[in-house]
Amino acid sequence: LKVIVQGLMEAEIFLPKLAPTGWELEYNLDLIEILSNRGDLATVQKFCNICIRNNVNPVYNLPYLQILENLYRNDNNTPALKVVLQDILWLEPGIELYKEWTELVKDPEEIKQFRNKLFAKARSIDYQNMRFRLFWIELLLFEGKIDKVFTDLKTRCLVWDLMVSLSVLYKNDANKTLFLILNALSASMVSSNVEEEEEVIVVNKLIEKVEKLYSEQMIQSYLETLKKDHRYFSTFHKPILKYFTKKYNM
Repeated sequence: LKVIVQGLMEAEIFLPKLAPTGWELEYNLDLIEILSNRGDLATVQKFCNICIRNNVNPVYNLPYLQILENLYRNDNNTPALKVVLQDILWLEPGIELYKEWTELVKDPEEIKQFRNKLFAKARSIDYQNMRFRLFWIELLLFEGKIDKVFTDLKTRCLVWDLMVSLSVLYKNDANKTLFLILNALSASMVSSNVEEEEEVIVVNKLIEKVEKLYSEQMIQSYLETLKKDHRYFSTFHKPILKYFTKKYNM
């Protein structure tokens, strides 16, 4: 497809007729890339904005937004970059990008409003979207709310949150992280909005990570603490109980 587009562009007569097409992401990106290589950055910007306006599903805006991001960075166009970064964050959040965005915005009220919307979205979005699941945790850590992170994770008790954030949490407080993981693992298999098989996979991966990071003595000590709470040791179909009770003869 790119070869065809390149050929049409080399035939100068077709240049004015080439334009983005709806529902053709690959064609549009090939066209924009060729225009960029030719140095026609004004048309690149124009075509990206056309594609963004015409997309019904904003998820498909991401590659166009990233192209605009590079353009605005190279042009030192701070006002435009600020807007594009906010749009990117809404689709694909990252803590470093968020930090940069806050530095560009500067207005505390504007930051607060967007921060709260993005945080709420990250907390409620589909469990399979790992980037969003990690972001709300990284955001609280960035804001210095470490205790809130551990409190919220203990309340949510979701193995997916812990799976994506294990390395980040471990660096902040290894002991609390272990308790959170064992707590969540012990309480797993109770969620009604996910497939049990998928949760088993995550549970097994978490168990592997726990055994790499922590000593057997430490794991057993924390399990003994959990064992005192009969809620966690009352349902023996849970993988964490089957695995550790057998391993440590508990």
